[in-house]
Amino acid sequence: MILEEVLITQILEHEDIVALIGDRVYPIIMPQDGLLPCLIYQTITADASYCQAGNYHDVIQMQFSLLNQGGIKESKQFMKAVRSQLELFSGVCDDGDILRVEYNGMVADDFQDDTRTYHLATNFKIILSKF
Repeated sequence: MILEEVLITQILEHEDIVALIGDRVYPIIMPQDGLLPCLIYQTITADASYCQAGNYHDVIQMQFSLLNQGGIKESKQFMKAVRSQLELFSGVCDDGDILRVEYNGMVADDFQDDTRTYHLATNFKIILSKF
């Protein structure tokens, strides 16, 4: 599996996450006919490899955003569950070993009045060791 698939699989292992969004996880944008609530993910940056002790590493910044018409408390609890699933996660993907996932903080916490939708976004740094 590619990196994004491994991380989404990890997120969807949490019962409370699945209870809220089911399998509504989309890359970059929500489909036009998509339903809320949903989780959207995207790569923000992918820094070139650097060498440490003969191993090559990539540093990737990813953002996970919740769009939800439920309450703010429910939305924040959801994002805490995402954090608990990803923070310090390590594993393997097609691109190499995921050495660790680090929480980089919430970057958006807003309410879109016209659609009555909460938008919460959280960034994570992924350190990937290349094969």
